[in-house]
Amino acid sequence: LVVGWVDHVRDDDRWWLEPDVVNIGYNVFPAYRVRGHATCAVLLMLSLLRADKDWVVATLLIHPEYVPSLAVAERNGFERAADVEGRTFWRRRLAHDLN
Repeated sequence: LVVGWVDHVRDDDRWWLEPDVVNIGYNVFPAYRVRGHATCAVLLMLSLLRADKDWVVATLLIHPEYVPSLAVAERNGFERAADVEGRTFWRRRLAHDLN
């Protein structure tokens, strides 16, 4: 059963991203929203990004009126950083294993 998608991107079109920063994007299809799927998907993506070790910080860019996504950011330990292009910009440092 597919309930949505999650991905990550780092490209020059996102001028607000520094070289070691990656943006996470996600969407849950309307019939499956408000069930924790987005929170879980972002958490799993954070785990993958930590293992990759190319990234130091993960970000989310969220429309300020979309309360469920703002809650996803908070539940996953992101901190509000600024406003970018009319949306709220959230950051979270990725902790990498030192081994």
